[in-house]
Order: sequence, then C-alpha cells, then structure tokens
Amino acid sequence: MKILILIFALLFNSTFKTTFDIAPNPIAAKGIMSHKECKIQMVSELVEVELYKDSAFVTCHFKMENKGDKTNLEIGFPVMEFQYWSFGGYTPQDKSRFTINVDDQEITKDHIKVPQELQKLYDTYMDSYSKDLGISGDVISEFSDKVENGSFPWYVWDATFDEGEQKDIKVSYKLPSGIGYGAHYRYFNYILHTGSGWYGDIKKADVILRLHEIDFDLIEKISPKGNIVNKSDKTISWQFLDIEPSKDDDIYIQYYVPKERRKYNRYQKAKKRKLEKKKK
Repeated sequence: MKILILIFALLFNSTFKTTFDIAPNPIAAKGIMSHKECKIQMVSELVEVELYKDSAFVTCHFKMENKGDKTNLEIGFPVMEFQYWSFGGYTPQDKSRFTINVDDQEITKDHIKVPQELQKLYDTYMDSYSKDLGISGDVISEFSDKVENGSFPWYVWDATFDEGEQKDIKVSYKLPSGIGYGAHYRYFNYILHTGSGWYGDIKKADVILRLHEIDFDLIEKISPKGNIVNKSDKTISWQFLDIEPSKDDDIYIQYYVPKERRKYNRYQKAKKRKLEKKKK
C-alpha cells in the first residue's frame, strides 16, 4: 500500500505542474456537529462568507439551545480541506487554521482535541509527521472510514449545557476556493446539511456571500434556488426557516477566472488538434 501511495504522489506531482487533466479539489466549508445523540437544537445559524477568486473567509455563528436535561457532549466539525491536493487527515498546522469562540470565550488549542475513538489514529498521524514519514494507505483508509463517512467529527471540544441553556458558538476559518478540472472553473461550497444532526429543525439559517474580485457576469451557477442577488452590494444570500437541511440545501456558487478560462480553452483546442492529427 505504501508503494501505491508513493506512485500516486509521483503522478500527482507531475500532473500538478501542468494544471490540466486533474480531478476537482473537494473543497467545502462546513458547520458544527456532534456524534452523540442529544437534545441540543440549532436555533439559528448565520454563515458570512467573504469570497475572493481564489479563497474564502468563512465565519459561522450558531445559537444552540438545550431542550433536555443537563448534558455533557463533544462538539466539533467534519474534515476540512484547508489546502489543495491534500491526502486528507490531520496535519500539525490544523489548529492554527481556525478559531472557535463559545459565548465570546475563545476555545484555546489546548482544549481542542480529537474524539477518543480517533486518538490512536491521530497519534499515528502526528508521529508520522514528526518523523517526516509518509502516511500509509491503511491509515488513510481507516481515517476515511471513521471520519469522512460521518461517524465522528474531525476536531472537538467539550461543552456542558444546563437544562434550557443557550450558547452562542462562533467558528472562523479560511479556505482555498474549490477548483474544477483544469482550472476551468472555481467554486464555493457550504455544506448546510450537517446541521440536520442536531435536535429538531433549525429555526432560522442565513447564508450571506460577499463577492470580492468576482463580477456577476463571471458566475455560472448558483444553488439552491430562492437566493437573493444584490448587485449593488455584491452579495448573494439565502434564508431558510424551520428547516432540517438536506444535500439539496447545500450552498454552491460556480464562477471562473478569465485568465484561467482562456488558458484552459487554449489547452483544449491544442489537445483536439493533436487528436485530429493522430487520426489522419
């Protein structure tokens, strides 16, 4: 398996240099989750995005309320791809890439951890990085099975809710923009459906995208429907009421960078000419 990973890495390095014939990067912004069943309701969610052509600054505000008895639980969020061409999993830089505040109190790095079920896997990752070793395919597979399939959050922190207590949680981070095949297009994706794991419906969810360096005529897709476009403010926004979000509610905006699109088109034309020449 290590040999296969090495071969893939070599192929990846040669492909990346061309910027073409590459698979899309699965970059997606995400909210918070818990793998423990509870009666904590996400009363409201506000997602504010400063979207640039090659990156996005995301700030998520969550108002949570305990509808049951006093509860102790771990809150976290799913895997984040903070860089292109990631093999997935943990890196030593993870905890510096996001900030978490609960009721205006910052959750320090010392209090951010992984679920107990992932501790051994996490230690393996960190040990491999500290010794500058490659991550084995078996470890990557195990990580994928446990985390990417939704069993556990990625990083977590401990939270205690008294009966009826409300807490305000704020999570901020920066992500690269998603990039499609051959840089033909770029995109921003916010996975709203992870909020369905909380108790009951989300009473109100607002998503606001503020565009920077992106003109509206460069936008090719916006979903889901029901969005409000304000060209003077350069914003695109959605509001959901009493929703148990599904994948159909996930936010997606696709746009292109003219310079990258022209380069892609030239490449495709050259590729077509080569194929036609071979046929003759």
